[in-house]
Amino acid sequence: MGAEIGFLDEIRRTEDVCKEKVEQAKNDAEKMLLEAIQEAEQLVQQYETESEKSAALFIESEQQTIDEEVQKIRQIADTDIIKVKNHGKDNTPQAVEKIIKIVTFT
Repeated sequence: MGAEIGFLDEIRRTEDVCKEKVEQAKNDAEKMLLEAIQEAEQLVQQYETESEKSAALFIESEQQTIDEEVQKIRQIADTDIIKVKNHGKDNTPQAVEKIIKIVTFT
């Protein structure tokens, strides 16, 4: 019977060692998981910040392009307005003559 008790004690000690190793492995896994979660959160924050910067730069670039196009359109419009005014000034005497003829039936 003494050999059996010694053998059972050895099994219990082995079980205790295995339990300790399992608990340590569990703790290590939890620690690794928490570190991975923290790293993922940092990466997400970093990518969000970079995305916001990229979006702001893109918007600024597009706004600059739009402003340049608006300026070109304004210049063309101003040129057209001047042409129309000049054309109107040039044709005013002829238009007045036509109006007078129509009104006076001559």
